[in-house]
Amino acid sequence: MAGQRARAAELHRARGDPHRGRHDPAAAPESLVRGPTLAPTPEDESPWTKIDLSGTLTDATRRIVAEVERRKIEQALKEAAGNRGRAAEILQVSYKTFTGKLREHNLEN
Repeated sequence: MAGQRARAAELHRARGDPHRGRHDPAAAPESLVRGPTLAPTPEDESPWTKIDLSGTLTDATRRIVAEVERRKIEQALKEAAGNRGRAAEILQVSYKTFTGKLREHNLEN
């Protein structure tokens, strides 16, 4: 494997390949490294401060997935003006699955 990488690197150097160095962060243009979209978020604004990561990985994953499901369901219902069938289509789940998720998340109105 190392031999293949060495040969590939040699070919890139010989051809003057424009893609060489693209995966090297040191070779990245400053605009990509220091641009506003990549700037770190202040700790108090970070969404990670609002997530409960206590317990096991499985516990934390269940809580996060449940929150994402709840938000997606609410978003789809809003987009579908409350039409459950349309909301299920938006989320690309069956109507039966959708109504089960409504009950699971106590979103039945």
